[in-house]
Amino acid sequence: MEAGPLPPTTATWGHLTAEIARVEIGEGRLRDLLGLWELSSRSGSPHTARARRQDLDAYGRWLGIPDGPGRRLETLRVLLVGGSLEASRSIAAWVADSAAQGYAARTIARRVASLRSVVALAHDHGLPWVLASRGPSSRGAAAHGPLPARVAEVLADLGRRSDARAARDRALVCCLYFAGLRRAEVCGLDLSDFDAAGSVLASRRGKGGHASRRHVARVVVEAIAAWVRKRGRQPGPLFTAMDQIGWPSPRRLSAGQVCRLCHGWGLGHPHGLRHTAATVLAKAGRLDLAQAHLGHANVGTTSAYLDRSPEDCGEASRILAGEASGGDPA
Repeated sequence: MEAGPLPPTTATWGHLTAEIARVEIGEGRLRDLLGLWELSSRSGSPHTARARRQDLDAYGRWLGIPDGPGRRLETLRVLLVGGSLEASRSIAAWVADSAAQGYAARTIARRVASLRSVVALAHDHGLPWVLASRGPSSRGAAAHGPLPARVAEVLADLGRRSDARAARDRALVCCLYFAGLRRAEVCGLDLSDFDAAGSVLASRRGKGGHASRRHVARVVVEAIAAWVRKRGRQPGPLFTAMDQIGWPSPRRLSAGQVCRLCHGWGLGHPHGLRHTAATVLAKAGRLDLAQAHLGHANVGTTSAYLDRSPEDCGEASRILAGEASGGDPA
């Protein structure tokens, strides 16, 4: 990569910034770098590779770069040739704008990580700076789940209705909450993935592309069976969209539609149902079951899902006070 020499190590920060504020990078090098970055992205999960490309495209749109085959190349040029300070300022503004638009902290952090990855690759090939900007911390930033009582209310309300939409929605909530499936897993289910006799759901679109088979409670089996009676037994997606008169259509239910449905029921983001389920199991003293329910390899990841409230602090205080006073909580 065609870059100027590094300044002396004794230079002040201001002088250092001035020296590397502009980097001359030829278009051929930019094309090589972009190709290498896309190739390295494809070496991992296909979902990660697609997300990284989408993140670079989103940054380009935010910069106002016109859509077209050369947008990624122009986005990369703008990101790299302005220097560390200019890139950090631009990304900080993008982060603030994304937060104002309601993007989750995890999404923003992933977007910034995508940009950091391409800058890190350029640094490995001669760029004299690295990107210091980081997205917002996503630890504990995910939305809290609904109260278990609210989930029960929604299931009861849907159970009192006899229309196809209510049957689908009840089965959907059961899969998200009682089966612990992620939104993408639910959307990816086909009718053939449902084994009513064995009480099994086979998920082929787990996180990282991993497939899994889950034994589920009877309430899940009954809810799905009720929906299938409305849907029909024709092959295809298990959860489908509805046509204009409220009948099942052949179209697969999308992730965005699941989000809108959950918000419409007053349950918040569908991922919050996993938080609620993990919290209920952990409070029952079964963190091991919460880990299995969520499909986490590390129990530390499960701990980050637990919703904590001021009442928990009060309960902890009463337990400790009881221990200190010989078993008589104040």
